[in-house]
Amino acid sequence: ASGRRLNYNDKLYKVITTHVKQADYSPDVTPALFTVIDVTHSGSASDPIPYSTNMIVYSGKYYSYDNKLYLCLRDSGIALYHTPDQLLNNYFQEVTE
Repeated sequence: ASGRRLNYNDKLYKVITTHVKQADYSPDVTPALFTVIDVTHSGSASDPIPYSTNMIVYSGKYYSYDNKLYLCLRDSGIALYHTPDQLLNNYFQEVTE
């Protein structure tokens, strides 16, 4: 069901599309059914969310990726499949201070 959470390959996912559970419907094979979520980090500059592709991002939250810090400029509303460095000035701004 939509909203259900599951752990898969050391990541936490949320079901975003209700579907019938099948062995071949895993997050790595059918990413349109799932999104990566993080419930342990606040998203502040001192506690950024580790960014992962297939993640919905939120304006004002900080994300870490490849040992760099990024500020999210706007809500994505959908899971993003590119990395923050590929989405500069669109969804992210690198924080250098």
